[in-house]
Amino acid sequence: MAEVKNLLLERRKHISSPTTISDLKQEINNLKKDIHHLKEKNVTIEIRLDNVEKLVKRVGPVPSGPSLAGQRNSMG
Repeated sequence: MAEVKNLLLERRKHISSPTTISDLKQEINNLKKDIHHLKEKNVTIEIRLDNVEKLVKRVGPVPSGPSLAGQRNSMG
């Protein structure tokens, strides 16, 4: 609980202090970096999804039924 209180106090101090142009520029640069990383992750996810779709087209869909773990439990 003390951590939350400290975080709130820190935010209040940060909000009440005047924002400079250099602070805003730094925040914009940080956001641009975040956007760049998110786009990279998105591309990676799209590539993985394309590979899965190609595999499903080639092999066929995975049958929907009880999982192997469920089958093992029912046997024993």
